[in-house]
Amino acid sequence: MYKTALDSMECYALQNNYSFLLLSGGDFEAVCEHKDITFQRHCIVFLVLKSYNFTWVHYVDSDIGVVNEKIVIIDNQWWPISKWPGRVAGLEPRPRQLTNGTSIHLTKPEQAAKVFFC
Repeated sequence: MYKTALDSMECYALQNNYSFLLLSGGDFEAVCEHKDITFQRHCIVFLVLKSYNFTWVHYVDSDIGVVNEKIVIIDNQWWPISKWPGRVAGLEPRPRQLTNGTSIHLTKPEQAAKVFFC
């Protein structure tokens, strides 16, 4: 549906050596049974962090595209994340135990591995 935007995100991820995952909420309905899409996303992000052993992820909607491919996600000028489209999420061991897939603990990108999630 948003092929150009998704293609630009995948290209950006590959160019910057980020992992790129394209996931659909429908694929997680059996595990993440939340009616509200926001809570379903939290559950999916938790599962991805746990399954792939990622330190952090940046997740966005399918209609977000890359405008300036020269800017790297973890550049200091782009922190705080409140100005970004999409969200950055990370789970450390303690928050992972507390959240159990229902919430997200934010972490600073300089402490994180290079990972991209869409």
